[in-house]
Amino acid sequence: MKKSKDFNNISEELLEKVKLKKGETATFKLLSIRPDPYNQGRFIIPQAVSIREFDSVYDPGKKEYVDIANIISIDREGKVTAAPIYFTKEEQGILNFSGDYQEDVLKATYLRLSSYNETNENRNKSTRARFFEINPVADAEKSRATRAAKLTAMTTAAAMSDEEAKDMYAALGQDSNEKPLIIREYLEKLAETNPDQFNLHYSDKSRSVKATIKKACDAGHIALDTAGAKFTWAVTSETIFTFAKKAGVEPYSEFADFILTSKGGDKILEEIKKGLNAKKK
Repeated sequence: MKKSKDFNNISEELLEKVKLKKGETATFKLLSIRPDPYNQGRFIIPQAVSIREFDSVYDPGKKEYVDIANIISIDREGKVTAAPIYFTKEEQGILNFSGDYQEDVLKATYLRLSSYNETNENRNKSTRARFFEINPVADAEKSRATRAAKLTAMTTAAAMSDEEAKDMYAALGQDSNEKPLIIREYLEKLAETNPDQFNLHYSDKSRSVKATIKKACDAGHIALDTAGAKFTWAVTSETIFTFAKKAGVEPYSEFADFILTSKGGDKILEEIKKGLNAKKK
């Protein structure tokens, strides 16, 4: 990128990541292209969309926002001349660049850095995205990762024992007294529709503790008082643990984390298990 005193002073780390290299190509496409409802197979494409010549983007290497520009030239006094980049209907709302041409390298690098680029993970989110980069390799990697996560989740769900399935079901805040078939249906559906969430919960180290807490609640050994934001012993109503009463707080996770990280947490868990076992007899 052409650098000036005020623009394009990004870190080498970020430049290495976004610069279009020799032999590479880059393709960008407008987000506003949509099918023509009256002409099958045709698309409605804006006549022209301009991407501002000046922008501001977060640089993880510098840990701050940096001003960037699509610089055309810099005069002797350091004055910058910059120009917008246009997507046009004539080019189907698509821009193609080759790393073998310097002008293409400069434009593609600027577009990769632009906050108007939906694909740019460092973009200023207050700016409405107007285009994205088509990246077949990244898309393929993402698709493969999604399939791998789904395969792992569904294989795990199918291989779980009834007791393990019951524990995970309870850890998810569901009724631990539910029938095994209903439990498996729930877990297998979760594995199929949201494999990342399933795998995250399955690998959660606090899962067995959360399951124990939920089963103790279902058995009537301890009670969750949502209004009072606390867990209590069912018989005495004595408070065991209080949690923050605010949006996003998951009581069972909060209690499990407390048991696993606090002094005396092991004794509380032992007491819960003892009461739970007594309820089973």
